[in-house]
Amino acid sequence: MSRQLEAPAAPPAESGASVGRGLGRSLAYFATMVVGQGMAFLLLPFVTRALTPEAYGEYTIALTVSSLVSMLASSWLRNVALRLYFDAEAQGATRGFFVGTAALQALLFAALYGLTLLALPALPVGQASLGVYVSAGLAVLLGDLAVHATTMLRAEQRVGWFSVAEVGGGLVRFAATLGGLALGMRSAKLLFDASSVGYGVAAVVALVALWPRLKGPLRVDVGAMREVLRHGPAALPFSVSDWVERLADRLVIERFLGTAAVGVYSVGYTIGERTIGVIVRAVFMMAWPSILAAWRDEGTAGAARAIRQAQHLYVWFATGPTVFMVAHGAELLRLLAGPDFRAGDVLVPIVSVSMWLGGYASYLNRDMELSKRFGALSTVRALGAAANLALNLVLVPRFGMLGAAWATLINRVLNAGVFFALRDRQLVSVPLRPIAAAALCSGAAWLASYLLPAAPLWRMGLFVLLYAPVAIFAMRRTRL
Repeated sequence: MSRQLEAPAAPPAESGASVGRGLGRSLAYFATMVVGQGMAFLLLPFVTRALTPEAYGEYTIALTVSSLVSMLASSWLRNVALRLYFDAEAQGATRGFFVGTAALQALLFAALYGLTLLALPALPVGQASLGVYVSAGLAVLLGDLAVHATTMLRAEQRVGWFSVAEVGGGLVRFAATLGGLALGMRSAKLLFDASSVGYGVAAVVALVALWPRLKGPLRVDVGAMREVLRHGPAALPFSVSDWVERLADRLVIERFLGTAAVGVYSVGYTIGERTIGVIVRAVFMMAWPSILAAWRDEGTAGAARAIRQAQHLYVWFATGPTVFMVAHGAELLRLLAGPDFRAGDVLVPIVSVSMWLGGYASYLNRDMELSKRFGALSTVRALGAAANLALNLVLVPRFGMLGAAWATLINRVLNAGVFFALRDRQLVSVPLRPIAAAALCSGAAWLASYLLPAAPLWRMGLFVLLYAPVAIFAMRRTRL
């Protein structure tokens, strides 16, 4: 470890108060993400009934390619930016840091994406129209800026403004998509153009809120950019691995099963990913800035306490919804998706469990990022991603879309196991009792909903009614 500063253990009252603050911020992030994902779910019935599986598949292919370019060109920069932002804050130079990183990610993406568009005709996969690819690139550029600015809002713990930016951008995207569909614009391009408008609104709101909080002169901080470029490339395999784990299977499916199968798979995957992913991101949005602040102010002891707090919140937040999706996710997809996409219902439970494992693994590797061992973090993720891709190539031809879902789950199990074995035990412990308690409570809620002789919506409602109060009570009563 690069830093071994030990801080006195906080007394129980302070620890409890810290958990309460963490829970409050997590609930705020959670509410923001729920509203955003709720709008996405509300769009799904319209989109899957207006677009054919081929059109939705074209959207997914363009999204996959543009996301890969983003991972190679700019996402690795944001992976280290939040960690290095706290260094810039200590030097009073956050304005120069933000301006430099925002400009750098935009230039790198624009250059690499332009080269990619020139090379596309020679590639055997990723077939979509040029207009769709151009719209996808613009959406990524604006999305990168919006995500970067809202990430800095998280660093400043400006939860309210973060929520305004996220929800405002989501509402605009929702309205733009519905408006375009009503005007007969039933194409993949519409989905990207609506995203661009929403990201633009989110970026403006986030910048207005963030700018007064930044410190230092309005110029690119050359020293900070050197630091980003020194640590950033080590995080590049992590970014690419993230893309391989989440999106590379679409290209494999397109190669063996066709574009329509990509559309069906993506809808099934999205239901599981967005439902559990909203919780994964909500807790992490609260946790990581808090862990960094504790590491900066209190050293190893403070960071270890913050990681324990985050894990307790994550376990109770995420376990019940994951079991809910295993039990009722297929029914949920059948309610939301159009008839052409309902074959993806078998994917939802597998993807949901994968998301839980991926979210929990992010707390097992915090020591690597705290000590700036981005290379070690990337190596583990890269090996897991390679296994994921290899499994897709083996399983998709034999088992179709289901093989791709199982490949992702196996990959997440391997990643979690390796991070568990390599973790710094001074910083990261595993809360077995809360995990067991949350699993037991979730199982009881599932059994009660399963035995209820009623329509699916009533059984879903009973599950939530039984689990949610117990989970909130457990989180509020946690004392670490």
